[in-house]
Amino acid sequence: MNRKLLEYVYKKYGRELYIYLYSLCKEQTLAEELVQETFAKAILSLSDEHPNFRAWLYKVGKNLYQNYRKKWGREEQYQEMPEIPYEAGILERYIQNEENQRLYQEILKLQEDQKQVIILFYFSECSIRETAEIMGLKEGHVRMLLTRGRRKLKERLEEES
Repeated sequence: MNRKLLEYVYKKYGRELYIYLYSLCKEQTLAEELVQETFAKAILSLSDEHPNFRAWLYKVGKNLYQNYRKKWGREEQYQEMPEIPYEAGILERYIQNEENQRLYQEILKLQEDQKQVIILFYFSECSIRETAEIMGLKEGHVRMLLTRGRRKLKERLEEES
């Protein structure tokens, strides 16, 4: 992969990939390592002509995280959202107030596939098509997961009100 192209892709997608991976693992150091490993794989194997860098990067990052969980048998822990070290972005701005923090905590409690779809669609601003490609699903399945995830969030938030 061309160095200038890699730098461009890193500047454009590195931060949002970090937020996505951090949302999955909830560990700053692990998320940073997964981002680095994802870009290392890009250097080694991604051609300059790949049709969708962003989707490929997310998919590789997600697979690396899943491999990590399989290898180490780590269970997800739901914890308060610590400060994310990157400059304030969409996720940080979104969860600054208490109500949005509660919403984010409920997102983390969703089924894994619903959680990933919601994070990719709303926080990473991926399209339905990109989300489907990243997750290896059909677009209709992504729409269904998004609808069910939103419905579940609404139910949980209404219960607590």
